[in-house]
Amino acid sequence: MAPIESILYMMWRGLAVGVLISAPMGPVGMLCIQRTLDKGRKAGFFTGIGVALSDLFYCLLTGFGLSFIEDFLHQNQNIIQLFGSMVLVAFAIYMIRKSPSSSLRRPVPQNVSAKKNILGGFLFTFSNPLIIFLIIGLFAQFNFSAPEIKGGFYAVGYVFILAGALGWWYGVTYLIEKVRGRFNMRSMKRLNVGIGIVILVFAGIGMGSGIIGLTSAEAHGARNDLFSGFMVHRLTPRYASGADSVGAVDDSRNARRLANSGWRNVSLELFDVGLDEVSADCRADSLQSFRLDFKAANHSSHPGRRYVYTDSASVRRKVKSPPWSLVAVDEQGSEMRFEFYTAEYSPTPLSSQATVFARFSNDGLTSEPRPIADGINAADGLNHFRLIREGEVVSLYAGDRSLKRVGEFPIARFGLLRSLRIEASPGSDVSVCDAALRLAIDPGSRRSHLSEEEIAYRLRHSVDPTEGRWRLLDHTVDDPSARLGGDYTVAIVRRPDGDYEIVYLGGAVISGRAWQPGMLKGLLRPTGHEGVYDLEWRDSEGLTLRGRLTAQRESISILTFHFPELGSRLRFGRLEEP
Repeated sequence: MAPIESILYMMWRGLAVGVLISAPMGPVGMLCIQRTLDKGRKAGFFTGIGVALSDLFYCLLTGFGLSFIEDFLHQNQNIIQLFGSMVLVAFAIYMIRKSPSSSLRRPVPQNVSAKKNILGGFLFTFSNPLIIFLIIGLFAQFNFSAPEIKGGFYAVGYVFILAGALGWWYGVTYLIEKVRGRFNMRSMKRLNVGIGIVILVFAGIGMGSGIIGLTSAEAHGARNDLFSGFMVHRLTPRYASGADSVGAVDDSRNARRLANSGWRNVSLELFDVGLDEVSADCRADSLQSFRLDFKAANHSSHPGRRYVYTDSASVRRKVKSPPWSLVAVDEQGSEMRFEFYTAEYSPTPLSSQATVFARFSNDGLTSEPRPIADGINAADGLNHFRLIREGEVVSLYAGDRSLKRVGEFPIARFGLLRSLRIEASPGSDVSVCDAALRLAIDPGSRRSHLSEEEIAYRLRHSVDPTEGRWRLLDHTVDDPSARLGGDYTVAIVRRPDGDYEIVYLGGAVISGRAWQPGMLKGLLRPTGHEGVYDLEWRDSEGLTLRGRLTAQRESISILTFHFPELGSRLRFGRLEEP
């Protein structure tokens, strides 16, 4: 795209985004109106400047790909909504009780504090970070982050976002100033009360939504990554085919992106039994019932646009609504496939909207495309997908902010899960991240063979310096991805084969409900050197850590566990036996 075209492209999109961010006449708009009527146009416009600067700040966060903020908002949106609603309640009470200014008709310009009003507008808007979801939707709607635009031209877009927002507030305060002569002290008081009541309604709706979200079973399911009896396997997508024609890693989310410009399907491998992804702690039939979660963004989602690919004869072709698929394969080679694509959907003869469609196929049978019209981002934003296989039925859930049930699909033929992959058809472009597979755990593999009474008896009469009760003293964690699951207390007892069991007694914080006294936290295997052991350790989710882990008894009372690949160390101190 030529420089002039890029500038014009970003100019009108920036103006549109800036106006549309400011246009919803919510509590912020009420604040600007009230200040314009009470203190004059300058006070109202200065407040609008603060609002515009806050909106620009969130636009910059969104545009520069600080996705961890979006993740934080997704995970804590109900708490944030409650907090923001309480701020609105306080402001509404202030508005209702406030007496109108005596300078209603002729506000004194020198009494207007520009800094104070700008800061007030900024903080009032900044206290509601959920506006970032509106910005994400507008960016997607106007294709603001177009790949053909070079980085420098985005500055033009952000300048015009600010210009569009300021133009909106300039126009609003101008109109309010023109009609302010029709207001007297009584009508101003009524307006204050009316605005306060409207803001209270907004706050009540927000508090109700937040409370419902926090107490609903769906919210609890979203917060608890580990369900009792299941082990989480974090999956790292690997390029399985067509690696030369796919896009690069999206570093902002540690995502893999498939941009298929060729004529064959290309795929990302999520899981394969042959890659030793399944822990020995899982049941033998755990691949019969499983749960898969992942996030995906479809970058070829515009229903009216044609996407280019090159066919086998090197001819450039275009395709509308190219699909991408999640494919599960069993040990016999049978496939279950969910195909996703975006197209126009008309729920009524008078309305039409872009909607994600899902189609299921298995053993030659294909379902009708099912529209996912509610709670999902039909543009190129991230959506969360969940697949649950239970017996002869597979259930699909999807959503951008919360999961909603799409439906159940009967399975014609599918045995034990062998592999999972994401496929991109010609012309399609999809990013995948945050994939996790949950498999059923064999309860017997997680418990010590000794009862609590047997452990207590052994430790009271043991002369082995390694056996005993140990409590975490301190730790060093250099890798930010490593999280300490709690201040553990463990019992170490020797088995007949010479290895030592590390038995969990208490202290887990992360996934604490998944841990019960008597469960195995790991094993110590003697190396032939006094007090030095190979370590097998299960993390806060019950998953056995891989890599070269060691433990060393530094003295009769200090035992240190080393995790070299994580740059971490845990030191335990011996507890006196009662």
